[in-house]
Amino acid sequence: MHKDLQLRTFGTLELWPSATLRAKSSAHARLISLAQNVVRSAGHGDYLAVISERGGKPSIRKLRHIPSTEQLHLRRWKTTQRNAARCQPTPAPASGYRRALGIHQHMTATQPSFRQPERLVLAGWDRYGRPLWLVATAARAWTRMRRAAERAGIAMDAISAFRSYAHQSMIFRRKLQRGQSLSEILRVNTAPGFSEHHSGRAIDIGYPGEPPAETSFEHTPAFGWLCANAARFGFCLSYPPDNPYGIDYEPWHWCWRA
Repeated sequence: MHKDLQLRTFGTLELWPSATLRAKSSAHARLISLAQNVVRSAGHGDYLAVISERGGKPSIRKLRHIPSTEQLHLRRWKTTQRNAARCQPTPAPASGYRRALGIHQHMTATQPSFRQPERLVLAGWDRYGRPLWLVATAARAWTRMRRAAERAGIAMDAISAFRSYAHQSMIFRRKLQRGQSLSEILRVNTAPGFSEHHSGRAIDIGYPGEPPAETSFEHTPAFGWLCANAARFGFCLSYPPDNPYGIDYEPWHWCWRA
């Protein structure tokens, strides 16, 4: 776990430490390498601005258009005394994303809701080399559990962890564009605001050589080891067969609940 590298969420934007990102173009490479933080859109993942310190004060340089509703957050950051991450913004409510998707209250009546934290820590890297963000307590537990599995000769990797409301909304939009209905999507994806991934405590776990997020994971040595040992580290299987939430069986999805 890298406690000094943290992800901050604010509204529809995220503040990423530049050390965890790769430049998407040569024009931005030098700007990102010299910056302390990068502002990204929570849904699309676009790089919107870089934040550096000049003379002890935050300096913001835009890379592309930033939504007007989020300009205030950047102005507040710019006026803080020494550190651009001292602002304590309020996350955008998930209900707005659900309304935009046409998800009504009765569709999520059996599911608990989750708030997305304002601060997460780097818990390593996932299968695809992307930063893995969790709340600090879950990150420590994941690190201990993965190391214990390695000592037992069990290999496993992370597929994904924290997802914002905006990211969850984008998943729905992409599937709707492919012709899936809301009822079909809600069987395998929880609505924005109801995903355990919002909490920064849930992690999708994979086994090398196995496809991600498939029920075939239950036949791997990693799943057998998790069933026998995950509870010792505070992790539980969230969506077993015939779970009360109406979500399809997900043997890969584990949540820290200690």
